[in-house]
Amino acid sequence: MKFFKIFTVALAAVAFTACSDKDDSAWNTAPDVTVEMGSATASFKEGRGLVTIPMVVNGDANGNIQVTLAVEEKGAYPAEDDVHFFLTTKTIVIFPEDKTYNVEIFINDDDEINEPRVCDIKIESVKGAQVGATSFTELTIRDNDSDFYDKFAGQWVLETLGDDGSASNIKVNLTAFDEDEDGYNNYYVLEGLQQGYVEYLIYFFYDMASQTGYLQLPYGQNGGSLTFSAPVGDADVHLCGFDGRYFYPDGYTRFDWDETMTVLTATGDDGAENPGWLFALYNGDTFTGYSWNSYFVKGMHR
Repeated sequence: MKFFKIFTVALAAVAFTACSDKDDSAWNTAPDVTVEMGSATASFKEGRGLVTIPMVVNGDANGNIQVTLAVEEKGAYPAEDDVHFFLTTKTIVIFPEDKTYNVEIFINDDDEINEPRVCDIKIESVKGAQVGATSFTELTIRDNDSDFYDKFAGQWVLETLGDDGSASNIKVNLTAFDEDEDGYNNYYVLEGLQQGYVEYLIYFFYDMASQTGYLQLPYGQNGGSLTFSAPVGDADVHLCGFDGRYFYPDGYTRFDWDETMTVLTATGDDGAENPGWLFALYNGDTFTGYSWNSYFVKGMHR
């Protein structure tokens, strides 16, 4: 196992806000321009996290188009806005050079076994164009609580301890994969660490015969690139194990669940409780420092 002595000072990440200098008020005046939903139906499982539904512009616009969306519950088991899911925005401006737009929807999770929930995501009004033939997408949110893999998807609270033993919590999300994707029944995407700017894979293991299982988060994963203050600059953020003095890119944290499947207890690959995590920074294969927060992990709970 490789060990690295910590010798650099903690570095603070710099967040940037994107701005646009485009004029939202320059509306399209070209005739025969329509906006419609890109698909008549869409289906996702609970706990899927952030998903998208396409919207399509037909014709050549010479200005911006504003679309206002609405949600219409339907059926015996309706999908309720701001309960089972939420739209990141319901007012959208599409610029003339864009032919498609992805409507962002965050699919929530619950602990109930239920029938699929259904609603329509519909175009309520359009400014600068006409509504096309497909004015709504029927959204179906499928249950994930009858399947063990799907049951662990969704929001969790990561319980951590500081160097001084002080407790703190981090809201994280385990995003599952659909049945037609390679990750299904194998791993999740862990989101929410480092203020949500990085993502790591956490693996799912379940033995049907003994009906026991666990989750495992390998160290050494590159969660993505961030921009840090000088002299580091752009760097890849690797999740590493940490013993309070040294960090190491080998090994893993294991999470064992209780009988309710709502509490996960963390242990290191050596079986010790409260394994430490540290986020090491690399430029290629060269270690350049580490980020400002390391901690010891007790586990996760709903």
